[in-house]
Amino acid sequence: CPYFDMQTNLKIGDLVCLSYDTFSMQDMGIILAKHSHGDWEVYWFREHGLFIESSKDIRIVELPKES
Repeated sequence: CPYFDMQTNLKIGDLVCLSYDTFSMQDMGIILAKHSHGDWEVYWFREHGLFIESSKDIRIVELPKES
């Protein structure tokens, strides 16, 4: 998925994808919470579930610009 390479700017509500998902098999998710140990709780739309992800494994999705 198209993404920004700005891991340090992750925040609750961000639309994200997996950084290593080169074939877009996982789709996108939304960050719901940050855990005290630095990982993120992400709801993955395709999986319909919550998963804990490391900052290094997720990237902010860049949505296409309207023309």
